[in-house]
Amino acid sequence: MSLVVFGTSIVSEKDYEYAIRVLFIGDEVTSKQRLALLWKTFLVQQVTIKEKLGKLVFASYDNGVSREGGYFPFKQLNVLCVMYDAANKNTTSNVQNWIEEGRRYSGNPTLKVIVVGVYNNNSPPQKPPRQIDDILKKDQKVNFFYYNKRTANDFPALLEAIYIDIRQCELSDDVLNEKKEKKRVMEERQHMSQCISTPKTTVSCQNSRIDCKKLLVTLVDGKTNVTLKIIVLGDKSISHYCRQLMVGLTQGWDKEWEDYLYDDCPPKVINLSEVNNIQVKLYSYDHGVGRGASYSPYYNVLGAVLCFDYTDKITFSNLMNWYNETLRYCNLKSTRYFIVGMGKYNTEKTCQVDDTDVGSFARFFQNKEPPVVAFNPERVDEINTKFNEFVYDIYFNEFTPDFLEHCVIEKRETKREKVTRQTETSENPQQTKLVQNNTGEVMEVNELEELTKNKKKWCLIFCVKRIIHIFQGGFFYFFLFKMIFYLFTKKYYIITIFNKKNRKVKK
Repeated sequence: MSLVVFGTSIVSEKDYEYAIRVLFIGDEVTSKQRLALLWKTFLVQQVTIKEKLGKLVFASYDNGVSREGGYFPFKQLNVLCVMYDAANKNTTSNVQNWIEEGRRYSGNPTLKVIVVGVYNNNSPPQKPPRQIDDILKKDQKVNFFYYNKRTANDFPALLEAIYIDIRQCELSDDVLNEKKEKKRVMEERQHMSQCISTPKTTVSCQNSRIDCKKLLVTLVDGKTNVTLKIIVLGDKSISHYCRQLMVGLTQGWDKEWEDYLYDDCPPKVINLSEVNNIQVKLYSYDHGVGRGASYSPYYNVLGAVLCFDYTDKITFSNLMNWYNETLRYCNLKSTRYFIVGMGKYNTEKTCQVDDTDVGSFARFFQNKEPPVVAFNPERVDEINTKFNEFVYDIYFNEFTPDFLEHCVIEKRETKREKVTRQTETSENPQQTKLVQNNTGEVMEVNELEELTKNKKKWCLIFCVKRIIHIFQGGFFYFFLFKMIFYLFTKKYYIITIFNKKNRKVKK
């Protein structure tokens, strides 16, 4: 008897005790193959494993979702099926990146990974390509399936074995009972809670991004200065290259990059006109920040320079991770990219990265294909020209004349109101001033004095009540002590008289 039983009866959503989520992922060229395999594999939603009713949730990764939309395909994921097309060699190079992305964003340490190779033949399973074989050797937890017309019927059996493994380990009876108990306790607390939730006012994401971008515009001596924050990203092994780019693009290639740290390089000033300036603040990612320390390198970043080494293939493979990190942590969500390859003209080492791989990676970007430069120390004019074009592209797209005019008017009004307030305060010294109390709250002087008087008043009332209470208790204890003393002295007096009489009788 099979341990996995598929059902077709009508069941309420509340009757499901667990869910197993399967995601088919891969490059955009494999989208049709992924959907075809999904519908061939998906039988029904309802499944019973070890007498517990659950549901299967199948999904295919949508490569066309824009960066502005909320998309969480890896949430509560159990099985990740990474597909590649054997006829397209570019799809095999990104398999490792898809696996790392799934493990990173799913948050599931026991995520089941299956690498599915699609072959248009009818031959028996063969050895996978070299890149896939390297992944399987490094990670023993990754399964491989050779998919073609001959092995198509064996793929559901592999998934059923994985379902049973998940049910025994991640979704065991003890785990399900614990989840039930937590859910029951939470429902009881919500039912017994008498708190009234106050409505919260939230600012839309678009308005908050505009407000953050306004902080990059400043007025100095009648001139409008726009600060463009651009970060240089790369692996720790090439951090010296990143700092070299940071110093060379802003201070000049004749400067010593060792004299500057990761974020202390002065900005490069570009004078557009008599009233408009651009300050290019370029800094490098600091790999020396300890884990758990506060570090926000992506705040208000509008440009990212992705750096890799032609002689080190790992640095190029990790560019996808850096790209995904900017998508996740950049708050402005309008980051533009600039790809720089170092070490191509180094005659001492052989190149491990081809220009075709770099070109395919550049075409992967959703909004616009970024400029790509192979750095040549003898021809720095090429990278300077392309970088200046990159800066102008950010400036003219993000800071339109209407946006700058709005920022200038708003900042001038704010400055005018501040000057008016200071003038009124200087002309009328007795006017109400603003002070800060002990809790950090800003309030008026009169209000603070009235609050202080009320505190003294309530303290005095409390002290009087306390004294009265003490006196009331004191009188009670005084009378009690007096009564005991009276009884004790009276008893002693009677005993004394009795002893005197006994003495007279004996005489």
